[in-house]
Amino acid sequence: SMRTECVQFDQLCSQNLANIWRQNAAEQLLEGHRSFKVRADAATSYVLEALGEAFVSAREGAASRQRLENKVLAIYFQSASPSADLSRALREVYTAHGPEGSQSLEIIYVSEASKMESFRANFCLMPWLAIPFTHAQRRARLRSLFQVDGACTLVLLNQLGQTITREGAKLFELAQSCQNVLALRTAHSKESKEQTALLEKERAKMQEVLSQLKPVEDTVKRAAKRLNRLRPHDLKEISDFVSETKIAPKEASALASAEESLEAARQQLRKVPLSAFEAAAATSA
Repeated sequence: SMRTECVQFDQLCSQNLANIWRQNAAEQLLEGHRSFKVRADAATSYVLEALGEAFVSAREGAASRQRLENKVLAIYFQSASPSADLSRALREVYTAHGPEGSQSLEIIYVSEASKMESFRANFCLMPWLAIPFTHAQRRARLRSLFQVDGACTLVLLNQLGQTITREGAKLFELAQSCQNVLALRTAHSKESKEQTALLEKERAKMQEVLSQLKPVEDTVKRAAKRLNRLRPHDLKEISDFVSETKIAPKEASALASAEESLEAARQQLRKVPLSAFEAAAATSA
């Protein structure tokens, strides 16, 4: 019994010493946590080392890492079912800020294709750089480094190689939506200005026509005043003068009969051959 108690006492002392040691170690770790952090330059060097030195362009062929210097980098991890919205956003942003634009951005395509044919089919339509298909270890290392789980992912790095965000796909799609709204607003503003200019032009034309009609308006007003001063029998006389003359029914019937006879004569005359007219002319001569 005494021996058992001694063993238990020794175990409790060991546990207490271990707890004290762990507590002291945790306090020292918290106090000196800065010394355990990875230096920023070391992390940057690791990321740049993982990117490697050799790249490929569908337009220019081989490219070196010098093309990445002093640029924001967008590492594009494409999945088996790429996003059309993201691809469209990448193209628009790359056109504005890539080599043909402000030259402040470079995109690096990291394919997950297992066959060269699939890699070429996707990459041939892309204007940016890519990790060569044959560098499978580099591609796998980058996917592991940025914890890509298979979905389309866009990682943004600053000029020093430090990670800005791993949610670059959402940012690019949002940027494209904002750009489309701004472009639509600009188009509407331009159209509104054109419509306003056209309206002002039409108003000027209308004012010119009104100024030309002013003398006519004055003449019409004077004529109206004169008509108002006419007596009723004068107005009746003017009305009878300008109205059409009515033909009596008997005269109208005679006129219609004469028109029918004239038309019949014309028809008979058309039936006479030209030779008869020539013979009659010769006889008269």
